[in-house]
Amino acid sequence: MRVTHAPGKYADSEGLRERAVALRRAPTEQAKPAARKRWEHELAVRGEERQRTKAVAAGGIGTTTDRELFMTGGALRRAEGAEDKPYARRENVQFVNSDPNVVRISLAWLDVLGVDRERLRYRVVIRVTADVEGAENRWADLAGIGISQLRQTTIKEHNPRTIRRNAGENHRGCLVISVLRGAGSYRRVEGRWSGTVVAAEQRTP
Repeated sequence: MRVTHAPGKYADSEGLRERAVALRRAPTEQAKPAARKRWEHELAVRGEERQRTKAVAAGGIGTTTDRELFMTGGALRRAEGAEDKPYARRENVQFVNSDPNVVRISLAWLDVLGVDRERLRYRVVIRVTADVEGAENRWADLAGIGISQLRQTTIKEHNPRTIRRNAGENHRGCLVISVLRGAGSYRRVEGRWSGTVVAAEQRTP
């Protein structure tokens, strides 16, 4: 049997298919803003929870004794400072860090140690692509000194093959804090550190 089709039937079918495709796509396109809004809300909730957790933890510290600060600073110096070796005598106290809060604790620790601020020397280490002048001002401000009290800044060459996120205005470099005539302070700190290690090993869980 020969089948014939009414005129315009194929055209109508094509139109129906196009409308069906459009209907399937429409919810997807409409869902994107909604999904983005839900994700933004989720990020906000997570951010608030993160801040609450940090605030509770911070509140649990209370006041800090000189002994606690001394031990904290000693651990930081051990992690960040140059160590004395039998083949390379380095009996000096020095901090190098890019975290302003670590620098604040380090300065407070030196006060507890009895180191006069006049014995401290400061130097900025920073990449050439950063805002050098801005970084110098920020570090001097944090240390409570005049910009003229900073020693000559060490400029590090930039490797163009390295992709860095903390660049430009956001890059503050590191602050180096050195103690003049620090051999005696270094020996006392090392002695206290050795004692701390022994006490940690001998403690009763």
